[in-house]
Amino acid sequence: MTRPLSDREFLSLWERCSEHHAIDRALLILHAADPECGPESLARLAVGERNLRLLRAHHAMFGHPLAAVSVCSDCDAALEFEVPIDALANVESEAVENETSEQEIGGFRLALRALDSHDLAAAARCADAGEAESLLLSRSVVRLQGSEAPVAPESLPDDVKHAISEWLSRRDPLADLTFALTCPECGSPNEAATEIVDLVWSDIARAASRIFTEVALLARTYGWQEEQILTMRPARRRVYLDLGGVG
Repeated sequence: MTRPLSDREFLSLWERCSEHHAIDRALLILHAADPECGPESLARLAVGERNLRLLRAHHAMFGHPLAAVSVCSDCDAALEFEVPIDALANVESEAVENETSEQEIGGFRLALRALDSHDLAAAARCADAGEAESLLLSRSVVRLQGSEAPVAPESLPDDVKHAISEWLSRRDPLADLTFALTCPECGSPNEAATEIVDLVWSDIARAASRIFTEVALLARTYGWQEEQILTMRPARRRVYLDLGGVG
């Protein structure tokens, strides 16, 4: 169950996340929002389920939808939109538990699974996008056997690789989030790809910056220590900022 964070917890989460890659940030955010979920179980979540949980964690932390901005491909106008958590939660996904699925594709018998954060971390270490794509495909194949002998995933025909990619998209539709938008300026249709963890992290970083600023102002004005200030509720801190003329 996701939960809101105290200001002290926000600062601690910001400090830990700032030292890590986006993939690790996602897991740190999820663990902070739901401490009962262990790090390894979070890392094994299908990417789409991870994205949905990040959206729920964001809503629990901030109480409002996740906002995003894209740019019109025709006129460069800003396209502002909200990520629709309720609609996404209703998207049918077969990868919630990320169980292995037996499939027969192009004469090959395969045991496939959706990708998780371990897979994304491995792909992030690849030299280029092509290498990363090949690695992710091979990691989605748990077992593979041809008609006569075992076959390595990288040696599969291109049409079989394409079919596996399509299966992954159907299995975990929230792994890659792209939204159809219409430009309010020129009316052109647009597609906006969205990295959920980056958007959630941006809101956390902004919240942490606000808290740091309030602590610095109150400490300078009244001589209080950080711990004293963070024990106050935000509304009370706001009153002291206003009274000190630094709000």
